[in-house]
Amino acid sequence: MKTIKLFTLLAVLICTTTSWAQTRTTVTNENELRTAVQTNNAQIQFANDISTSSLLEIKNSRTITIDMNGFTLDRGCTSRGSQVIVVRTGSTLNLSNGTLTGGWGGNGGALDIETGTTVNLTDVIVTGNYADDRGGGISNSGTLTMTDCVLSDNTSRDNVENIGGGGLFNYANCTATLTNVTISGNEATTAKPTTSSPTSSPMMSSWWTARQRCAMATMNAHGTVKTRRSCILYSISPNR
Repeated sequence: MKTIKLFTLLAVLICTTTSWAQTRTTVTNENELRTAVQTNNAQIQFANDISTSSLLEIKNSRTITIDMNGFTLDRGCTSRGSQVIVVRTGSTLNLSNGTLTGGWGGNGGALDIETGTTVNLTDVIVTGNYADDRGGGISNSGTLTMTDCVLSDNTSRDNVENIGGGGLFNYANCTATLTNVTISGNEATTAKPTTSSPTSSPMMSSWWTARQRCAMATMNAHGTVKTRRSCILYSISPNR
């Protein structure tokens, strides 16, 4: 009887382990990644750096978890092309342990987070991206949580309302929670001069007095930006 019970227990453990392993998909190239994100609740892990030829969409109210495993997702844009990732309304993205770079979009160079979405970034570096409008690194219209991340060397050139957001643009009534996030060397330039004044946010004041050309726009607070423990701001100087 004891032998039978032990065998049954081992069988259950083996089945559980096999089931978990089957839900975790290892990807090595763009096509494999695009296929993997079509499955709801997919658990995806990178095996190497991946370059993409167009934006990666998380859509249809799916929940996708991606462990970049220390590698890079590179859109490779040298002129206006698209963001690295767009998270569509109703979807959730959990992204960890890697780098997003090479995006060049309208809103959000690396990551455009649409209304009604949830995005959790952990140990993610967002660097070397460009937006023709808002959010050189990230444009957030949903709920964004960043933990132990870096926003560096991203650029926004706001062609709409001179609002910018070199590293991060957070829209009204949206929430970005930043914990141990380093924001460094981002730039927000403006396409046209302005004589008006901001209607809210002391966090925008030094940027505004520099005629909206200062990297302080990385933390535009038209929505709610929460920082916990240390959110380090530096390289806050007018764009030249």
